Amino acid sequence: MQHLIQLVDMSTLNIDSTNSLDSSCCATCKADVEISRDTIHGPSDAVYKTLARSSGYPDGAGVFKKEFESAKIRLDRMSATIDLLQAEKRRLEEIVEKYKVILHPIRTAPADILRHIFGYCAGHLQIQSEEDSHTATPLVTKDSLIPKEMPWVLGQVCLSWRSLVLSTPELWTTVSIRVRHPESVRRSISSNVLRLGLQLDRSQNHPLTVTIYCPKVDGSHNTYNYRDGEYILDENNPLLVLLCACSRRWRHLRLEGHIETMLARMTYVGGLLPELESLTIALELDHKLSEYERVNRTSPLETCFQFAPRLKSVSFSRLIPVLLKLPWGQISTFSLYRGSIVHRRTTSWELSDNGRSTGILQKTLEALANVEECSLFFDHFILAIGSEIGELHFSRLTTLALANSERTREATASIMRVLLAPMLSYMTITSPFSDWNALRLLVTRSECKLTSLVIPAAELLSPRTLSEVLSTLRDLTALELGFVEGMDNDHVAVFWSPVVPCLEKLSIVPTTGRSPSYGDFMIAGVLEYRWNILEDAGISRLRFVSLDRRIRSTSTRERLDALIAQRDGHRRAWCHLNT
Repeated sequence: MQHLIQLVDMSTLNIDSTNSLDSSCCATCKADVEISRDTIHGPSDAVYKTLARSSGYPDGAGVFKKEFESAKIRLDRMSATIDLLQAEKRRLEEIVEKYKVILHPIRTAPADILRHIFGYCAGHLQIQSEEDSHTATPLVTKDSLIPKEMPWVLGQVCLSWRSLVLSTPELWTTVSIRVRHPESVRRSISSNVLRLGLQLDRSQNHPLTVTIYCPKVDGSHNTYNYRDGEYILDENNPLLVLLCACSRRWRHLRLEGHIETMLARMTYVGGLLPELESLTIALELDHKLSEYERVNRTSPLETCFQFAPRLKSVSFSRLIPVLLKLPWGQISTFSLYRGSIVHRRTTSWELSDNGRSTGILQKTLEALANVEECSLFFDHFILAIGSEIGELHFSRLTTLALANSERTREATASIMRVLLAPMLSYMTITSPFSDWNALRLLVTRSECKLTSLVIPAAELLSPRTLSEVLSTLRDLTALELGFVEGMDNDHVAVFWSPVVPCLEKLSIVPTTGRSPSYGDFMIAGVLEYRWNILEDAGISRLRFVSLDRRIRSTSTRERLDALIAQRDGHRRAWCHLNT
């Protein structure tokens, strides 16, 4: 019992010592800051100002000297205490940092979780350029053979991570190489070949995601010669030879660089792509179209993708696609990015090639008999495209994205006028658009049930035109519009009517044009109408709304808050407002 009482007394003592932290008295040296403040005051301001401006000696200097010595002693003691505390603080900080390292949650993560984290990190070997890839230059390729990059660096942390990385072949399936002439990289070629061999071996038999970048060849390091109508390799690049030996495992392939360099490389993979599912080509072309066609007839690149039984997705940038022989009939996803049909304003290009571009585009689109998703960007000079392209019938097309440069604004509308797509459901026009008759013609001729329409920069869209367009889109459930000339009350009033009975999502996006002028009360009235609509009225409730400006009226905000509160009973799927 006495022992228990002793324990209780000790615990009480500990509590008291803890509470002493709130006191101004130091628990070690018993120095009290409050006592120091009460006993040491220093000279008064009046005395200090008087003596500081003269050479006189103060009266009662003995009292001042005594307080001066006392202040120095206490200052020295406190300075020493502060130094000790700072040293202890640094020591404890080092201890805390060490514990943060050894007790980090990543150390307790199961192997499966670590594999997911590693896979996410290793899958980002390509970085996006400053602009969007749909309207600008392609991705910038990272070299996967750099020891300080993923996935190599993961195995350099510790033995357990190295063991995990080596036993996870999926981490090694993304291969990106920059093919240079051996003479220009003589010092690193052997180590790169070794690392590529290790990566291919560690990936085991898993499908590969491959990116090959071939820079433009110069006069001192030619990798091929064009003689008598055929290509003759001067020297085989060991990296490419090793990688192409595994072409049967390629699932996703991206080719970047210059077409003249890549032509000679593709001699290794002709007909050996049984697993290839997606192909992205971002190759630059430096010759006139007619000259390239003459050279390309005998190049390995023309036919190497002709026999790819699983190829479904094809994307082109800066290269005319029809110059390649592809299994067009089996392609379900087709993308033509900016610069794909390119004509530079230099002496190396002839305007007479523009008509040839249109014909090439016609042949390419006609060959896509089974395409389901299509993205087209029209860039630079495409002359009289509307009159030269005949009717296009895409019986399986469900998703269409269109865009154009400032010089080819008529191309988007021209494609709409010749397109038949009875299964079209999702449509996006990312560039400024104003030909609303072409859009209505596409929907009526195709007899499609368009359910989603996105046009961030809608021009010449009056309230009457908006009503006419929406009356054509009776099945529309999601609409995203940006009014370049500004949205007013008359535009908002269109949604008050049952012109789009199935609409459930409405997004009004901000534009760089005129500011919106519709009133808060108007938008609140529309939202209340579209939410409180009777179920048997044949009109869907508007479930998601995003506006291009903030709602500032207090009364309107209260009305909208009331609507949101009504939605709380329905899993809060109501509206997103920029309020």
